[in-house]
Amino acid sequence: AQIDHYSKIHGGFLLLQARFRGIRARKVFVARAEVLSQIVRYAKLHAGFIALQSRVRGALARKRLRADESSCDASLQMMERYAKLHAGFITLQARVRGVLVRQRLHAESRASSQMERY
Repeated sequence: AQIDHYSKIHGGFLLLQARFRGIRARKVFVARAEVLSQIVRYAKLHAGFIALQSRVRGALARKRLRADESSCDASLQMMERYAKLHAGFITLQARVRGVLVRQRLHAESRASSQMERY
């Protein structure tokens, strides 16, 4: 009878111990699941922020590129305008020098013809 009584008490303690272990295991499992779900949520948010950041950076880079292109276009137009002005100035110089050379030659020929008269 004592053995049966001990067996029942021991079985009860084992059952009680198993239930406490099960409760504790479920709490740990639930806590780990919550931590895991928070990690997954954080990872999704982090990936979303990275995607948003890359889109913003891409838009800013494209905007800077367009600004640089328009700046280059303006610089190119200024360089073309300078080249045209420079070419025009060189042409003007050549014409003035040509006129001056012809005047000098004319003056020299007149001077030599006047010397021949005397």
